[in-house]
Amino acid sequence: MATLANLISIYRNVHRVPTDAELPADVTAQLNMMAGGIDAARNGMMGDGWTYASAVQWIMDSAKATTAVAVMAYGFIADLPLNTAGLDYLVSPAGGNPNNLNSAYYAKFDTTNRYINFAVSLAKSGEGRANFIETYGENGTMFATLQKAYLKLFGVSLSHDATLDYLDAEVPNGRGGTYTRGEYFVELGGDGGNGIGSRAAMVGALMAEAMKSGQGPYADAVRAYLNEVAVTGKGVPFAHFYSIYGAGGDHAQGGPSDPGLPGESARFAHDWNVDAYNQEPDDNTHVLASDGNDVIKPIITDGPGGLDAGKHIRTAGGNDIIIVDNGVVRGLIDAGKGNDSIFLEKFDGRLITGEGYDNIDIGSFASLHLSNGKVTDIAVIEDFQKGFDMLTFAGAAGPGEKKQLYFVATATFDDALTAYASATAANSNTVFEWNGDTYVFHQNGLLGLDAGDGLIKLAGVTGLKVSKVTDGGDLLFAA
Repeated sequence: MATLANLISIYRNVHRVPTDAELPADVTAQLNMMAGGIDAARNGMMGDGWTYASAVQWIMDSAKATTAVAVMAYGFIADLPLNTAGLDYLVSPAGGNPNNLNSAYYAKFDTTNRYINFAVSLAKSGEGRANFIETYGENGTMFATLQKAYLKLFGVSLSHDATLDYLDAEVPNGRGGTYTRGEYFVELGGDGGNGIGSRAAMVGALMAEAMKSGQGPYADAVRAYLNEVAVTGKGVPFAHFYSIYGAGGDHAQGGPSDPGLPGESARFAHDWNVDAYNQEPDDNTHVLASDGNDVIKPIITDGPGGLDAGKHIRTAGGNDIIIVDNGVVRGLIDAGKGNDSIFLEKFDGRLITGEGYDNIDIGSFASLHLSNGKVTDIAVIEDFQKGFDMLTFAGAAGPGEKKQLYFVATATFDDALTAYASATAANSNTVFEWNGDTYVFHQNGLLGLDAGDGLIKLAGVTGLKVSKVTDGGDLLFAA
């Protein structure tokens, strides 16, 4: 399994450790212990409580005093995400900066003072000065800056009294006595009670609290940025940190460009189960998926393909790629969370898209199941979300359009299907709605309803936009 290799890769990328440099012994031991526990649990054995998500969180937490300092400071003070060169220069021992965050220079700083140091440097005379002045004013007050920065960082307001209490609290002065927290910030900022440096020192302390607690919209944005670094190993050349990685941004966690995390690459046979955890007997689940970006493909064979009825593919989190391109899908595919891409040659089973922005590509329709002239066992897609998910049909399926016919109150689904079949041209498709569901009917070369036609149900969703692939929408056809 790739669990250990994935965790090592994530750690190296986040901490900016080159591949030719050894990891610290305690880190290596921790990663091995977490990977062993994860794989044991996935194989149905007694694990030690570690999951892929909690292991990645450990790695992220271990960077709160190094990589996260640089990312938060540049993101919050300057509204800039770091590019690769900047990330390496500020964090990596091999990045060409003798005073990087892993150096002896910063070893004497506790976590809070690291954030303060970066904030003061950026705001007083660095790349964040213009943004700091625009946000808090060149001649702003400590009180107003605290309230505004607190709201931005934590997403909640700080009351008048709480603001005063924060600034007036007594803290050690390092010389055997005490002074107020506000005086502490003035000493570190070096430019008077309401100077830019003094206010920046206070903002730095707030940033540290946000990151140490993992609370607030900017802590979430830092995590989204680090997730991208964990996958790609690179910073980004964009401007405007929060609009990209903050709530609603494309690269935010759960956004359309959320990169996920490294996962497994595995192949399966038509009569195997694929699962994120071995919930079935050992002779049933042959392939284990992960919480990362899995690539699940069929074994190359001249024999039977597809996915048999009664079998399943269940992935967990991550942006998974699931391909079943060598036969009919008659079993269950549950794609779990993440922005998944699912490619099916022929669909005659059940698909659960799960949370995220999912893309489904279907090559052709399976034949209808008819009993006494009525359709049974309709292929179904569940949890399809309008505006988030997209279902595309290959060019061979023909053109498609949405139609709405009107029926008497006593009409049944079979009555409606027969009517829509009669209104659908040969080798084309009609999308229609019935009782809160959407259906895609495929007409073969013969007019009317027969076993050679195809039908897919999208359960619990209506109002979908039907259009050509070139025009964009929820359900896409070649023409």
